[in-house]
Amino acid sequence: MKTFLVSLTTIITVITALLLDYGAKNYSLFHIASIAIVAVVIIVNFIKFKLWGYIHKQYHLSDSYPAVAIFFPIIYLISIVRGDAVFEFSKVIGIVFILLGIFYMNQSKKEVLK
Repeated sequence: MKTFLVSLTTIITVITALLLDYGAKNYSLFHIASIAIVAVVIIVNFIKFKLWGYIHKQYHLSDSYPAVAIFFPIIYLISIVRGDAVFEFSKVIGIVFILLGIFYMNQSKKEVLK
């Protein structure tokens, strides 16, 4: 259940980042779509805030928070697909380190529980 909830918060974060990116690229001060995007982002982030509150009441922060780092590789991949970023070896190495860190933290937690 923890993995699902943390994954859900990561998905919500990706969605809000994409909405804000879209809003920034199509910005108009009093355009109704811009106002709607900001309203949706506020509502979605409020839901994420409540979800994080629930997660951290049920699980230790050190168990759940590191998994949110998966957000960074996801955003990088989306940026490459959309043409907003270029594939760079140094960034891929950084992503590999992030994924290794997540894997390591999950493995070290399993070792402690044995």
